[in-house]
Amino acid sequence: QAFWARRHQLWQSRTVLRQNMDIDDKITVFISSVSSNRELKKRQERILTILTGKRIPFEMVDIAVNEDDKHRMRHLCGVPTALPPQVFKGEKYLGDYDAFDEAVETDQLTDFLQNA
Repeated sequence: QAFWARRHQLWQSRTVLRQNMDIDDKITVFISSVSSNRELKKRQERILTILTGKRIPFEMVDIAVNEDDKHRMRHLCGVPTALPPQVFKGEKYLGDYDAFDEAVETDQLTDFLQNA
């Protein structure tokens, strides 16, 4: 019975998140497919796994494919040396991996993703 109660609670939170999300404000995650840094790869994978698992629609932009995307990511962050992963909602910067992880660990992911 606890299983079904938790499942229902998760379903409700996903429904609320979907209702509040504007299509124009899609979540975008900037990643890099080319990196020898294992920690960076783990962080990117964690963000993508969580968003996918929660069925949150998002776009993934690989900065290794297009140098312009890297410059765009850094410009939108306001940090000229920013590294992926970086999370945005539309053109609004939400945060880096640490901010995303903090939101997940404190059960504030919905608020984090609605921060626009």
